[in-house]
Amino acid sequence: MDSEDLSTFTQTEDRLDLKPGTVFHGYSIEELLHHGADGEIYSAKDSGGNSVALKIPSGGGFGNLRRYASYRTEWELAGRLDHHRILSFRRGEGRFLVMERLSGTDLRSRLHSRGRLDWLEAERYLVEICEALAYLHGKGIVHHDLKPENIMIDDRQGVKLLDFGLAFCPDLDDPLGALDEPVGTPYYIAPEQLEGVRGSSFSDIYSLGVTLYEMLTGELPFEKSTTQRGARKRLYLEPIPPRIHRPDLPCGIQELLFLLLDRDPFSRPKATNISQAIRMGIDWAAIACVTPERSALDRWMDHFRIWKTPKYRNLSTGKLGQVDGYHILGVINDEVTADTVVRCVKNEAQRRDATVTLIVIVPFNLPDFDRALVEEAMIKKIDEGLTVLGAAHIRCRFHIKTGDPESEILRYAESRKVDLIAVAPRDFSILRSMVGARGLTERIVKNAAANVLVVKK
Repeated sequence: MDSEDLSTFTQTEDRLDLKPGTVFHGYSIEELLHHGADGEIYSAKDSGGNSVALKIPSGGGFGNLRRYASYRTEWELAGRLDHHRILSFRRGEGRFLVMERLSGTDLRSRLHSRGRLDWLEAERYLVEICEALAYLHGKGIVHHDLKPENIMIDDRQGVKLLDFGLAFCPDLDDPLGALDEPVGTPYYIAPEQLEGVRGSSFSDIYSLGVTLYEMLTGELPFEKSTTQRGARKRLYLEPIPPRIHRPDLPCGIQELLFLLLDRDPFSRPKATNISQAIRMGIDWAAIACVTPERSALDRWMDHFRIWKTPKYRNLSTGKLGQVDGYHILGVINDEVTADTVVRCVKNEAQRRDATVTLIVIVPFNLPDFDRALVEEAMIKKIDEGLTVLGAAHIRCRFHIKTGDPESEILRYAESRKVDLIAVAPRDFSILRSMVGARGLTERIVKNAAANVLVVKK
């Protein structure tokens, strides 16, 4: 992490609602392009008159653990991805991203206006998407949210992949993976993602298969469901044969779709292999039909084949890079002691040339309302801490989740080879006693394998 300023805006509402002509951090706003749950995108002009797009997170990127983890993941990747098939984006001088402005539209809009695509056009997009995925996977990065909305088609440059808020990156300690919940869009999520597996490049290939299926048929390979429960059907169901929706689709292309949508991740091809095969002139339409058309009875019987579900928990996924050298874990325990802990780990890190991880564990047994308040407060403190450490050129990470504070902190320290845990004791309160936080410092000192530094107030 570098020392770039991560200053906040004064606006605290979820939506800024910037009007055309407004000057925002030196950029002249033109129009609102998109408003979603996680933020807004505006077209704007920079000081040199160049067209750009500004991506501004809702509520400054705070709100809850998932929103902050998503925002921070994309923030850390800004400026690090350099490929002609990936939308370039960099950090703004405030809490927002500056993206290149394209002259085309996203694939979703193109499908809405034109319906399904012919194979030659879909093939061109497929090759270009695979180029972007091959670049990412070569760096150990998994997009984890591949869908038509995140695929831009520029009139001159072709396909551009965007939106890395849900990505897995081995350098970031995967804050989204720490939340222990499926992350992705239900229509396009891979079966193993539903089981909590992250960091597998084959998950992107599955999402690519869903996207290609939709491009060619105008339909989705499974029943539409906006819930994770509905999406879980794909753990044991086979996709609807695309030739049912489009009888003129060649058998070879149907076989390609079945290959991309295989429930076994290791049966799916790599992105580089797909693009190379197409560029070498393999005619998918000439491939013999290996799988006969499945009857309605066969598809109905899929519902009773749950025992065929692969053991996704055993899937070998992308590995998080271990910290090189001395590793300090700073426990953000409450608002009162957070600044003291950050100052302490900053001094220790500078003295030892160490990497710092700031950790927040929100007790799982808090009432929903109290948990939301605690999450927001702790996220702001951990964000302030990351800013302080980054300004001091200290290598830093963060880890946030809900759970039992003691067990989660000790588990993380052991699994990530932490050398020193810095934690500040808190005053007694009835609330702390109710949620099991009383005596946390003493229990960490007693049970941690690493050295423990008890920070004085």
